[in-house]
Amino acid sequence: MSRTIIVAGIPGVGKTTVLQELETVAREKNIPLKIINFGNVMNELFKKRGRTVHRDHMRRQDLELQAKVQEQAARQIGKTGGKSALVVDTHMFVRTKMEYGREHREESWKHLTQV
Repeated sequence: MSRTIIVAGIPGVGKTTVLQELETVAREKNIPLKIINFGNVMNELFKKRGRTVHRDHMRRQDLELQAKVQEQAARQIGKTGGKSALVVDTHMFVRTKMEYGREHREESWKHLTQV
């Protein structure tokens, strides 16, 4: 049975650094582990839509587009993992020009946990 673990925190808090160490330990102990950065997945999806956007500038895009890409990323990540434990590295909440609806965030995260 695969597990999904979401590691969330503000930028610069050390999420990625800690997860790199976790990946090293898992590899040494032959523990199947897949780490995915939510922002990287969103960035790739923006590129597929013809928008080359620096990761830090995704939040400046149209809110409706952000919502669609965020949900698409959650669905894509939710289908990942297989027999490996899946760890998602994310900021989870990002300040935008307008406050983003809580109901949408909950909908997106639902797709991650339906593995």
